[in-house]
Amino acid sequence: MLVPSVCLWEFAMMVTRGEVSLNAGLYGEIVETMLAPDNVSLQELTPAIALRAAQLSMVRRMDPADQLIAATALEFRSPLVSTDERLRAIPGLEIIW
Repeated sequence: MLVPSVCLWEFAMMVTRGEVSLNAGLYGEIVETMLAPDNVSLQELTPAIALRAAQLSMVRRMDPADQLIAATALEFRSPLVSTDERLRAIPGLEIIW
């Protein structure tokens, strides 16, 4: 399973804004636990992902983090786990959940 690196930033923002009830000191511990399994890897931003995300911005107005997450899923032809209805409108993006 791939975890786009921008997801770590987005999760940190949710903690900082209080959208997730979590002591900020536990953030690193939770992220380490999330990434610990052998079948989970952190996917860094690549030039191909960046270009695809920029192309998505030309199609519709989206949150930049969502663009990068969607572009990562599209680039690797991987389903995306999300409840965000706006992402369902992206052609070729498979949403699970």
